[in-house]
Amino acid sequence: MIYVCVDYLTARAGLHSSLRCPLVPATPGDGQRWIRITRATFAGELPRFEQHEHRFAAEARLNDMWLEIVFGDLAFERAVGAYLLGVMGRH
Repeated sequence: MIYVCVDYLTARAGLHSSLRCPLVPATPGDGQRWIRITRATFAGELPRFEQHEHRFAAEARLNDMWLEIVFGDLAFERAVGAYLLGVMGRH
């Protein structure tokens, strides 16, 4: 399992293997977007990213996003995280 933190305000994103990673900027809080990507949700979530349904803006509910990516294969999870970051970077 990996976690991806996207912070619009600082224009940073990171892939982390644990929420306790010292490089994680903050742990997710109430009101923050949390999207879980698994075998069951991937087919539904991928088009949402590709169609830019996940928007970012300088307001509390839209300035960050957390992804939890769970496939049981760390290399694949990292590849999915990198791909989704690339898709989000193209908007």
